[in-house]
Amino acid sequence: MNNKCLRYAAIACLVISLAVTDSVAGNAPTRLNPPSGTTVFTHIPSRHTGLSYRLSVYLPPGHDQPQRTFPVIYAMDGDSRFDKLVSVLRQHRINVILVGVSCVSAERRVIDYTMPGAAKYYQFLTRELIPFIETRYHARPKQRMLSGHSLSGEFVLYALFMEDPNRRYFASYISSDGSFWYQPNLLTSMEKKMYTRSRRLSVNLILSGAGNLRYVTSLYNDITRRGYDGLQVKLLTYEGWDHVEMDAPSFKDGMRFLFKSAG
Repeated sequence: MNNKCLRYAAIACLVISLAVTDSVAGNAPTRLNPPSGTTVFTHIPSRHTGLSYRLSVYLPPGHDQPQRTFPVIYAMDGDSRFDKLVSVLRQHRINVILVGVSCVSAERRVIDYTMPGAAKYYQFLTRELIPFIETRYHARPKQRMLSGHSLSGEFVLYALFMEDPNRRYFASYISSDGSFWYQPNLLTSMEKKMYTRSRRLSVNLILSGAGNLRYVTSLYNDITRRGYDGLQVKLLTYEGWDHVEMDAPSFKDGMRFLFKSAG
């Protein structure tokens, strides 16, 4: 792990202040209806990883209307990214639920976001976190999105490659300056296995690169050469941008790609 990523890992795991508090995970699920435009803070324990993760859940305007449902973005490294991503959503009036997931610690990022630990973290996301969110908030299951930056941006691709082609949990994958230089051979072999299982890939994939642009572009080229059926893929480049600072603008541009009407 290079010094830049170690510095980012420390930044990514700053403790956030709490405002509105949800019931502790493990209680009987009840659909919550707090005021629109607010953020709920809670946590969820995981049997798969053995840890408890802090959650920040932004509820968009209109969430207090019981008949409405919204797409959900599950954003890893939520400790450092959540406020920036919420600002983008508010500024461009993109009405989605945003779930920021804490990374627990800098050391834990390496375990959860890379293999083999990423397999258990994927189980946590799909079997524990998604049901937790969808029993409490007005989520739209067919429009789940997964977002990550740096090392968690690499996990976004692991999640894509691990998905069962007949039961995909996420419709869109958003990777911001993913650290694809880490475990590159594994990424390549997992993508090949995914292609062997099925050439149908009806998802949106957004890859953006700045400091890791060379690796991001290489992976983008490998995937597009396959000619997957149904894949909508976009490469966003931010050459010369800082690794951390590029996250918010790349998220904004990714939202414009996914939500064509976004300003």
